[in-house]
Amino acid sequence: MLVFRTELVRHMSREDISASELARRVGVSPTAPWNWLHGKTIPKPGTMLKVARLFGVSVNQLMYGADNSDEDLPTDIHVVTVESSLDAARVRLSEFTGTPVEKIRLRLEIVSG
Repeated sequence: MLVFRTELVRHMSREDISASELARRVGVSPTAPWNWLHGKTIPKPGTMLKVARLFGVSVNQLMYGADNSDEDLPTDIHVVTVESSLDAARVRLSEFTGTPVEKIRLRLEIVSG
């Protein structure tokens, strides 16, 4: 979440967009950007896509500071939660297929040794 927060602050500063303006432009409550900026939550996949589009960057850039959308997702569980990785995967699948994020469901099966 630290990378997302850092990237969000950087892009908001670059575009001179306040938290309340960000909320209005991506269609969320005024408290949502405050929660993102304070590391409490990250946007839901559909909202993450709106934020990325607003700033003209990829979701990967926002989530991981990575410019290359083909880059592998980080696997260090201390850096990225499973939930945020799945959310990012849903957003990437949405971008690739043109399917709305809310229509994409992923299942995760972990099989131990």
